[in-house]
Amino acid sequence: MYFAYPMKTFFLWSIASLYSIFSIAQDSPSQIDIVDFKTAAVDFYVNENSEIISGTVSYNITILKDTPSLFIDAKTSHATMLK
Repeated sequence: MYFAYPMKTFFLWSIASLYSIFSIAQDSPSQIDIVDFKTAAVDFYVNENSEIISGTVSYNITILKDTPSLFIDAKTSHATMLK
C-alpha cells in the first residue's frame, strides 16, 4: 500500500496543530502569567515504507515569572487522517 500525503496537506495540518497548541496553552489561566509562547517550529518526517509519520516541535518561549518547572504535553491533541 502506498502511503503519502501532498506537502500542502502536511502544511495545513501543521498550522492547525500549532493553532490548537497555542490556543490551549494561552487559554489556561495558570500559564498565561508564567510563560509566553512566542513561536513554534514544526518538522514532519514521513517514512513511506513503514507508513509512519513523526515529527518534532521546537518552542521559543519567554518566562514571565519564576517557576520551578514547565510541562508541555499532548494529552488533548489528536491527529486526523487527511486524504
